[in-house]
Amino acid sequence: SQTVVLKVKIHCLGCEKKVKKSLNKVKGLMSLDVNRNEGKVTVKGFVDPKEVLKRAKKTGKQADFWPSPPPPP
Repeated sequence: SQTVVLKVKIHCLGCEKKVKKSLNKVKGLMSLDVNRNEGKVTVKGFVDPKEVLKRAKKTGKQADFWPSPPPPP
């Protein structure tokens, strides 16, 4: 499994719930942690980083990989 860390603009609990709901649908997800203060979303499991990012962006939030890009597969 791998860990994907995203930087997502989360302003409130509503935003956080929206992001969690969307990311919970990612195939292979084992755990999901959202740190609203840092805007840090950590996804663990047998997931595709691009799919995780796409799901996060689907919520309408500004999302990107946490400062460093993910390692190649």
